[in-house]
Amino acid sequence: MYKSILVPLDGSELAECSLAHVQAIAQGCQVPAVTLLTVIEPAQDFIPEAGSQSQVEAMFREQEQRQAQAIDNANKYLTKASGRLSKENVDAKIDAVQAPQNKGVADVILEYAKNSGADLIIMSTHGRSGVSRLAMGSIADKVIRKSGVPVLVIASPGCRLP
Repeated sequence: MYKSILVPLDGSELAECSLAHVQAIAQGCQVPAVTLLTVIEPAQDFIPEAGSQSQVEAMFREQEQRQAQAIDNANKYLTKASGRLSKENVDAKIDAVQAPQNKGVADVILEYAKNSGADLIIMSTHGRSGVSRLAMGSIADKVIRKSGVPVLVIASPGCRLP
């Protein structure tokens, strides 16, 4: 039924709640391709205060180093998550991508799903509502609304108030 599952993970324990479902579906449907994806949000634009050319260049180099470290950390995290699935006989490839300044995380996930040929997206929701959802948005909600493929959203245990 499914040939390729995309699993966006943000590095949180709540996001990893989807992995048990990924395992069950990948094994039960004999899915040949599973991809764990982390999207790294772009660094905030900043306008350097007046300074020398070398100071401005140093700030940009530092920003590039932080972004490179974020990708490295994401790859390490995804490798651990992939290892968990591997122990259950589910092979998953990993990818950490940098979101461009003009795109949000949800848009990058949707574009990645389309370009990779994913026919199912499995992701967790953090269960925010009210003001926190307005302030932080809902990536899962945006993916659900705009996706051209089915999206399985896992409500993370303990993320909702009783």
